Amino acid sequence: MWRRVALYSLISAGILVFCLLLSVALTSRLRQLLAAPLTRLAEAARAVSNEKDYSVRVPKEDRQDEFADLIEAFNEMVSAIQERDQALREARNILEERVAERTSELQEANQELEAFAYSVAHDLRNPLDGLTNAAYLLEAAPCEQLNGDARDMVSLVQMTVRRLTNVVTDLLNLSRARNVAIHREPVDITMLAEKIEAELRAADPGRMVEFSIAPGLKVIADSGLMYIVLYNLICNAWKYSSRVAEARIEVTTIEKDGHRAICVSDNGAGFDPQFASRLFRPFQRLHTQEEFAGTGIGLATVERIIHRHGGTIWATSELGKGARFCFTIPGR
Repeated sequence: MWRRVALYSLISAGILVFCLLLSVALTSRLRQLLAAPLTRLAEAARAVSNEKDYSVRVPKEDRQDEFADLIEAFNEMVSAIQERDQALREARNILEERVAERTSELQEANQELEAFAYSVAHDLRNPLDGLTNAAYLLEAAPCEQLNGDARDMVSLVQMTVRRLTNVVTDLLNLSRARNVAIHREPVDITMLAEKIEAELRAADPGRMVEFSIAPGLKVIADSGLMYIVLYNLICNAWKYSSRVAEARIEVTTIEKDGHRAICVSDNGAGFDPQFASRLFRPFQRLHTQEEFAGTGIGLATVERIIHRHGGTIWATSELGKGARFCFTIPGR
């Protein structure tokens, strides 16, 4: 009995070892058949996902099963994505080329338009000066040489010439704001504002306007361009406060987002804040010519100058409660 038990045990051990070897062989084969294709597929998918490499393909095997179908479907999907990506890249390149061409054409057209405007404005300056002098001489003529109607016509000519002169000056300033080289230097804003105040009072001595100009206002900027900025802003404040009994104009400074801004404010007509974006567009006006005369170029010139200095400008207002224009100049 013990001999039989030993024999059966030996036979059982042999069968067990055989089964183990057989399972190892079958597992290795199944791994080769199942795990290897899945591993290659996962590596390809990772390359596509992480590196955006749509040229990756999983090698095909000489087999006809679900894994072969899966690999073929994956390769077809990556091929379709690659084709679409290439098409998008080509379309983007074409679009960028067209945008660059249109931008170049637009810049060239703008330069030609500005050159034309500058040329026209410059060429009109001398004839307008001649008309102004002729109208002045006619107005100064003896009374017996000009009757009332003739003098009215002379006054009309003078008014028209002044308006044309303002348009010419604004067009020249607008062109200068883009083309002139900027020479940065310390600029005394307080002194410029006081100079402009004196010029306005001399031109209209009958106006009673209270000025408040803060002392010590200085920036590092182009002095000629900053004069144009202040002149336009202060002249606008002077103009739009002309119908107020106690007009007041202030040139002050405020803190805005950690930067010091210079502000010109008045207590005049103001404007509807929902149309504020139109203020700095050339020839865009929020008031009619009958209400307040103007060319619609001044604020566009101001914005262009401020932007060329790397600064910002904005306006706040309410109808009938005045307006405030503020700007920053980096490097003060």
